[in-house]
Amino acid sequence: MRIALGVAALVAVGAPASAAAQSYRTVVESRRLDRAEPLAVDVGFGVGKFRLAAGDRAELYRVGLTYLEDHFDPTVTYDARRGRLRIELGDSRESSLDLGNIEDNRQRLDLALSTEVPLDLHLRFGAIESDIALGGLAVRSATIETGASETVLSFSEPNKSACDALRLTVGAAQFEVIGLGNSRCRAVTLKGGVGQIVLDFTGAWAEGAEMRVSASVGLGEVRLRVPEDVGVRLEVSRFLAGLDLDGFTKRGSTYVSANYDRSPVKVRVDVNAAFGSIGVDWVR
Repeated sequence: MRIALGVAALVAVGAPASAAAQSYRTVVESRRLDRAEPLAVDVGFGVGKFRLAAGDRAELYRVGLTYLEDHFDPTVTYDARRGRLRIELGDSRESSLDLGNIEDNRQRLDLALSTEVPLDLHLRFGAIESDIALGGLAVRSATIETGASETVLSFSEPNKSACDALRLTVGAAQFEVIGLGNSRCRAVTLKGGVGQIVLDFTGAWAEGAEMRVSASVGLGEVRLRVPEDVGVRLEVSRFLAGLDLDGFTKRGSTYVSANYDRSPVKVRVDVNAAFGSIGVDWVR
């Protein structure tokens, strides 16, 4: 393992072999908060479970990684000069290894980040279960790419920074975004393959806020959960996709919610869909 520690604490513990005779290793690394400048975080994680959340205010980051030591060479590096944290646990050294067939697969990556530092996130996943809790962090931008995964991305608290862009690329997956009203993102871009995608626009919207959403999906279902006081303008380009748009009026090729003109908060959505369905659910 190649780890650049700087001023960091490192603990490595060998885990007992599983029923499938697999040997796991756990590494924990943390670094004290020593900067106010933005931090770029680049994570590549192939198979297992991933969790990201706000951490201890005194720490810049904390990484907890459990992996199959006989098959993987993980990398954790921190470059203070460039302001970059990189974590990589990608392909196995054995191309034939199928972790889906390993009993009691315990590969896991837990990442905690400071709430005091502006963040630019780039998260790349394969076949994983992920819980990305960005509430209370200071996210300037985020790019999230998933393969065959189940992902929940949430903003349970308002973002501490204005967010220029949230970019989502979803493969054959179930993907849910909760609390976009707390994200303070000006633009959301979604590219979806196969699966179910939910975009939830609840949260503490700023007065006069406007969000642009661009979504391109292949085969699957896209559901928008929208508070009743948020106005929605929907541009739809579709092939064989069905529509479920209760409370909308059609104006040419555009669908407009009944409250759009008078609403202090507006969401403009451009959707390009081939197959599947597009729907809006109003929430209180």
